[in-house]
Formats: sequence, C-alpha cells, structure tokens
Amino acid sequence: MRLFNNKSGCKNMFCKKCGANNLEKAKFCSKCGNAVTQKVLKKKTSHKISALAVFLVIFIGACGGLFALRKDISSFCFGNGNKDVYSKVDDKINDLFSDSEFNKMDIHEQKSEVQKLLKKMEKKGIVLKGSVEYDDESEIFWYKYSNNAESGILMGEYDEDFAGNAQTNEYVSWKSNGLVDSTKDEINFDSPNYPYSKKQIEDLELKALYMYGWSDENDVKNGNAVCYDDYLENQKTWNLNGLKTNIDSYCTVEDFKTELIGYDLIIICEHGNFQKKYPLICLKEKVSKDNFSAYKEDFESGKILTVQPNGSNEKYWWIKPSFFEKYYSDNKLQDSIVWISSCHGYQSDELVEAFSNCGAKSVIGYNNSVLINYDFYLHSAFVYSLMHGDSVQNALKFS
Repeated sequence: MRLFNNKSGCKNMFCKKCGANNLEKAKFCSKCGNAVTQKVLKKKTSHKISALAVFLVIFIGACGGLFALRKDISSFCFGNGNKDVYSKVDDKINDLFSDSEFNKMDIHEQKSEVQKLLKKMEKKGIVLKGSVEYDDESEIFWYKYSNNAESGILMGEYDEDFAGNAQTNEYVSWKSNGLVDSTKDEINFDSPNYPYSKKQIEDLELKALYMYGWSDENDVKNGNAVCYDDYLENQKTWNLNGLKTNIDSYCTVEDFKTELIGYDLIIICEHGNFQKKYPLICLKEKVSKDNFSAYKEDFESGKILTVQPNGSNEKYWWIKPSFFEKYYSDNKLQDSIVWISSCHGYQSDELVEAFSNCGAKSVIGYNNSVLINYDFYLHSAFVYSLMHGDSVQNALKFS
C-alpha cells in the first residue's frame, strides 16, 4: 500500500489548550476536543473535521480479468463507417473463439492463434499497424482499430476473490490465536476517548457514496453479490455515526462521469487491471449498441477501452486515468482523499496523478493484487479512525 500527498497539503495548527498538533481545517482539537478556531464559517464545505476536511475516494478492486459475457457485441457497431472500422475485426475474433478446434487447444496454443489473427488483421490494415502487443503480466493482447480506438483480449484466468485517536481495543475483538474475531464500527459518542459530540458530527452533514461493481446487477438483485451485504452494514453503521451513506448498486461509465461530486466519502468498488503499467478501472458494464452510441466519443478519444475475455463473444468497458481528468477537471474533487483499492491502482502514478490533477489532496492505493474482504476491513477501519479526527497517516496506520 502506498500513500501520495499533494504538495499543497493542509498545514498544521496547535491547540492553545493542550498543545496537540491538528490539521489546518480542524474545528476541534483531536486530543482534548477544545475548539481550535473561534471563527464561524457558513459554507458546508468549511465545516469538516480534521481528516474528513477532504473528500475520500476509495477504489476497491480485484486483480485483472472479467467474467465471460453473454450477449453478442457485433450489433454494437452501426452505420457503414463503423462497421468497416469495428465489425470486421470483432467478427473475425468471434469466429476464432467459436471454432471448436480453438477451444480444444491449451492456453499457449490459443495465445499463438490469437496473435496470428491480430497480426494478420494488422497486415490487412483493419487493425492499426504496430498496435498489437501482448502484456505478459496482465495476460492481455492489446490492439487498436484503424481509427485508433483501443481494445484488448484477456487470455488469463479470472479470480473472483481478488480484488491517532481511534482506540484498537474499542474497535476490534481478538481471537486467542491473535486473529480478528469481530469489529465494532459504530462510534461510541459517550467514550472519553472520542473527541467530538454527536451534534458536532451531525452538524457537519458528512456524506458518503459506495460505487459498487464487484458483481453485476443480476447478482445484486438475487442476493449473490460479492461483499454487498457488508457494504449495506457499513451504510447502516455510518448513518448512525453521522456519515450519511448512499450505495449505487450497479455502476456504468455514465455514472462515473458525474457521481463523484458532492460527497465527502466516495468508495468505488470495481475490479482493476493495467495496460503497460497504467492502472485501469474494470467495469461490469457490457458493451451494447445503446451504450456504445453514448460512449463512442470517449472510446475513440482513448478515455475508455473495451476488453474481450478469451473464448467469449462479448466485451466489457474499462476506464483509463484520463477519463477522470476530463470529467473532474477544474478541481471538482478539491481537497479530496482518494483511496484506490482496485488491484494495481497505484502500480504506477498515472491514476494517482489524474486524481491529484482533479484537486485530490491525498491518494492511497495498492501496487499489486488485493483481496476484496481484506480491503473491506482496511477501509472500514480507515474511516472509523478518520471519524475520530485522525490524520490520513494515522488512520492508515490504524487500519
């Protein structure tokens, strides 16, 4: 796990009563609870305790790959021009994946056949010359259509499992073998260790949003969604703690264009992968005729891309870092904390810098794979500590 702090981060203020070090925007001392400043601020955005003086954006993800999709995507190309650009490539890939002999091959033979096909299309000019590359680490063949729009073929296996002031003894119960037995995320406002009153927290009108994408919308409806019940439990507890929490149970590219604004805490639960070390956010949204029309501009300008699992006739939408810079420029995420829990979210600086360029103050992420359940416990403890007024660094240590 890595932490990035924007160079223009918050300054410190010292409590006149006890001398404790507090962040510049802290309203109350994190140690004794004494008011740090007497100035009354009218705007809601100025009423933020210590570490929650900024937004929190959490990307919770799993290591690369996607489930096979069920619906043929050749129909997403429409119009004569688009059919020339897209369908000629997609139809040939789908024909290969439908071939019975191909499906009898081992993975090494399949990789060879996919590479031969892409190179053949490259020579014919329907795949952009020089664009075909294979990434050994992510096990994805990347290629570009003749109009420079980018797509990939995932050859690897999908793994569903991947993805201060707070007092440890008040938060966690331990088993005799030293492992965690249970946690208590509900804040005890009567505890002498808690530095704020319940009214002080409620007056801040803190808001949180879960952007859920571990499972598709059918799994959510059927009660089979990964970790979804855990997030519902957090929603209930955080509401009691004074952090009003909403959950978007199925997130699309369109959702990601607008929904990250106006929340103090945003938790994005999506799978993650990478391209040439660039982190990617991998959605469960399937490519269709309707959404292709809506996302065409971002697709052809390189803000998003499509990926097709090996042996499937379907594709998913994946989001690149530049997408967020387009839709959240002009400091729309000003003073935010960004937690990227997607696998490989901090494998390189591109996604971190994208959020920093959108105004984020601090960014936390993983440079490799991460278990979904493990990260759930981490970000839950992280938020618990933040709600105690702890700094980002101390909250990270606590979690």
